[in-house]
Amino acid sequence: MLGPLGLSAEQERLYVELIARPGVTADELGCHAAVEASRVAGLLEDMTARGLVVLETSVRSRGAGCDEGAGPGYRASSPSLALAPLLVQQRTALDRAEASVVALTERFRSAESLSVNGIVEVVEGAAAVQRRFDQLFGGAREEVLVLASDAPLAVDRDAADPMERDVLGRGVRFLTVVSQIHLEQDGAVDAARTAIESGMTLRVAPAIPMKLIIADRGRAMLPLVPDGGGADALVVHGTTLVRALTLLFEQAWSTARPLTLAGDGGVSVGAVEPDADEPGLTVLDRQILSLLLAGLADRKLAAQLGVSLRTVERRIRLMMDRGQVQTRLQLGWHAARAGWLDEPPLPDTPEMPGPQ
Repeated sequence: MLGPLGLSAEQERLYVELIARPGVTADELGCHAAVEASRVAGLLEDMTARGLVVLETSVRSRGAGCDEGAGPGYRASSPSLALAPLLVQQRTALDRAEASVVALTERFRSAESLSVNGIVEVVEGAAAVQRRFDQLFGGAREEVLVLASDAPLAVDRDAADPMERDVLGRGVRFLTVVSQIHLEQDGAVDAARTAIESGMTLRVAPAIPMKLIIADRGRAMLPLVPDGGGADALVVHGTTLVRALTLLFEQAWSTARPLTLAGDGGVSVGAVEPDADEPGLTVLDRQILSLLLAGLADRKLAAQLGVSLRTVERRIRLMMDRGQVQTRLQLGWHAARAGWLDEPPLPDTPEMPGPQ
C-alpha cells in the first residue's frame, strides 16, 4: 500500500503497528509486526531518519509475550506530516515522467511523420504482438473497444485475461462485440459471464468483419491477415485510419444485441437497443460541455469540476472525435443538434491520476 512512497513491506507493517501501539519498544514492535528482531533496529533507524518515527527518551519495561521487552519506545509521526511530503514527491516525479513521455511522443511523431511506420506499424511474431497488446491495454485510460470475431489475434488467452481484468479494475470503459460463432466456442459463455460480472459491456452480432482492438480512440490493433492465419498484426496510431476503424466498431455496436446475465447463471441475448449502451456522454462529459458552452476557459473549468486540466482537454478531444468535428465551435453546434445535453448520461469511469 505504501510501497510507491518508498517504504518496504516490513517498514509498512512497523509503521501500521506503531499507529496502533504508540510507545512500544523495538522488540515488542518486531513481534507484533512479524519482522525479524535482527532487522527491526535498522528499519527503525531508517524510518526515524526519514521522519516517519519518533524515538522516545524514556526506557520502558513490559510484561510477557510480545509485550515483553525493555528499551526506549517508538511513536509513529502523523501520516499527514510524514507521508504527505513523500506523496507530493512521487506526484511531482510522475508529472515529470508524464511530461517526458509527451515530449518523446511528439519527437517520435515528428521523426516518423514522413514514414508509413509513424502511422501503421507491422508487428511480427507472437511475442511482439503480445507485447503490443499489453502496451495497448496497459496504456488505456478512458475506453477500450473490441470486436471479437472467430479469427483470433495472436495473443494467448491466459495472458489476455489478466490485462482485461486490469483495464476493468482501473475503471476504464470496456465495450466488446462478439460474433455468434465466437460465442459458440467452448468456454465462451463462461468467459462472457465473467466479463459481464467484472463490468464489461457485451453485445453479440451474427458476424464481425475482423478482430479489432481500439484504445482511447487513438490507437488500434488488428490482424495483418484478415482470417487470422498468421501471427502478425498491425498497430495503427492516432490518424484518420483509427477514426475509420472506430466508426466500423460503432456500426457493429449499433446493430448488435446486448448480452446480459441470465437467472440460471448463463447469459441471455436481448433485442437490438442501439441507444441503450451507445458510447456517449458521461456525467463528467456533460458537465464539461455545459461549462464549455457557458464560456469557461479550460483551467477554470477543471478547477470548477475538481479534475486535472489534462482530463478536461482529453475529454473534449474525445467528444470532438465522437462528433467528427474539428473545432470547439463545431462541437457546440453538434452537441445542440444531436441533443447530447438532453440525453441521460452514462456512468462516469474513475479518472486516472493526472497533474493538477
